[in-house]
This record gives sequence, structure tokens and C-alpha cells, in this order.
Amino acid sequence: MRLKMMLNGADIAQYHLTPLGGNLEKLMTPAPEKKVITNENDSINGVMIVTTPDMARVDKRELLLQFKLNTLSITDLQRELDNLRTVLRNGVIDGGTPTGINELHVPILQKTYRLKFVNFDKYKNFGLDGKATIVIKFLEPDPTQQQM
Repeated sequence: MRLKMMLNGADIAQYHLTPLGGNLEKLMTPAPEKKVITNENDSINGVMIVTTPDMARVDKRELLLQFKLNTLSITDLQRELDNLRTVLRNGVIDGGTPTGINELHVPILQKTYRLKFVNFDKYKNFGLDGKATIVIKFLEPDPTQQQM
């Protein structure tokens, strides 16, 4: 079964993308916690840790998601990469204005991730037949903004 994903309201198949293995695990991995606040006081042994459960904060996280890009020729491949870059840079269009934030909805997880496109991290297996493997690097600025 193919992992279904929606990018900014459109099925990713519209962009000739097929998610590859490992994406689900990367999305399900919890975001890291921010550093604990400590007080290095010379008058006491060790350090004082200033923390309570309500002070715990989630840090941003980077996601590297891998896809197969399927087109009919190397020319189509380049055109689709350029189109995909534009779509990812613009993100969701709100009232005619690009927001720069992409919404990646994964139905099987019943979650929508709000992601900022960073770059195409890797290109592999480029062929004259128009097929390639790409890794898209995203930044999730605030993992607490995932929508159910």
C-alpha cells in the first residue's frame, strides 16, 4: 500500500511524487525537547535544574523526506523539479498571498504538519528515463502546531 500524502491540499501524485520508505517513521518521531534551564551557582554543589512539567518546551525539528519523482523524460523531470520548488517555496496560498509554510497532510496519521521548505537535499538515480530519487529538507518551526 502506498503512503498517501497531501501537499497544500493536493495529492502529492499531482507533482509526480511517490513517498519512499522511512517517511512515516520520520514524521512519527517526536520533536526534541529544548534544553533544560540550569543555574551554575558557585555556592552549591552541582547545578540547580530549573524545571517543572509545565516549563517543558518542544524545539524545532528538521525533516528529510524521501520521494521518487516519476516523469517521462529528463526534460520533464527538470520542469517538474522547478515547478515543485516553486510550490514548496510558496507554501499555502492564503487570500492570494503565499505564506511560505507548507501543509503536509498524512491521512493514515490523521495529522497535518506545517513545514517550511529548506531545499532539495539530495538527488539520486537521475536517469534519462525521467525518474529520480529526491530528498526534500523541511523545517518544522513549531511541532506543537500539528493539526489533527
